[in-house]
Amino acid sequence: MANQRIDAKCRMEEVPVIGDMALTSAERDQRHIVTLVPDYTPAYFATLRAKQETVENLVQPGKMTAERKAITTALYTNMDEVKDKLTALEIQISRAKGLTVDADSFKLSDIRKNISSRNAEGVMQSMRYTFALVDDNFDALKLKGMTDEQKAYFAAKLELIKVQNAQQASLASNRRALTQENIATINTYWSEVMDVMNTCKLVYKGNAAKTKDYTFKALRQQVRSASKKAATATDPTTPETTGSITATVTDKTTGDPLEGVTMLIMDTEISDVSDADGDAYLDGVAVGEYTLSFSKPGFAQLLFNKTQVLPGDDTELVAELVADTNK
Repeated sequence: MANQRIDAKCRMEEVPVIGDMALTSAERDQRHIVTLVPDYTPAYFATLRAKQETVENLVQPGKMTAERKAITTALYTNMDEVKDKLTALEIQISRAKGLTVDADSFKLSDIRKNISSRNAEGVMQSMRYTFALVDDNFDALKLKGMTDEQKAYFAAKLELIKVQNAQQASLASNRRALTQENIATINTYWSEVMDVMNTCKLVYKGNAAKTKDYTFKALRQQVRSASKKAATATDPTTPETTGSITATVTDKTTGDPLEGVTMLIMDTEISDVSDADGDAYLDGVAVGEYTLSFSKPGFAQLLFNKTQVLPGDDTELVAELVADTNK
């Protein structure tokens, strides 16, 4: 059975946060809103708050999140320790004579790059490549100071990174499975939150400051800005192996939002269709580089090449489609 998806055009963990912001504003303005929307009583918002608490527990189970963070911190620590030890190996390779390949072919820079980008899969792949060459040239490297203990150190680190990466993936999978079992609950909650937001925007139409408090895009941006600041201030490591892609799709000629545009990661089945606001969103995308396609009947296909997805980050795109005059 294919995975169900949440209706919200944001990350799963952002759903209750954005909901909380919208509900806080609605509760603040409730006395005025209820004069135009009689069912928006304090009791109504109390019921919605209870649903929000349920969604929070589904989206971010405390114990699972703590375990994943601990494993990820240990994983990144081990990767950084490998990076620190590469300098000695680099010197040994540069000084060794009679190697089967030149020094650059050991590609230590690939290991460093993958460690810096927190790409554990890439680290393992590049380490396997490099240390296969080390094995082939071990006698020559020993003459320049490489030891059996040094070689064993890297082998042990590679195995540890493999184990921790698998543990991290398992916890992520468990979280996704838990969430999948409760997609309907999350979507029902989100539908009610969006009803509040859209209704309140109508109530305060013409009041830019108030309207912003109920505008999804504005709230999503606030959440992401706050999240980035908090991550920088409190934890330089990011307990994520995936990122997301947000696209705003418009008609290049008119500037109007385009609904019904398919955003697809090429060579995969990962896609989304833009809504009435021209928003398309992909969550849980593995860290890496992709080509994205935007297509809609009557418009020329638009491609974004070399689109980077970084750990725990959101890649934002503006896709301007041009009408296809040949059709």
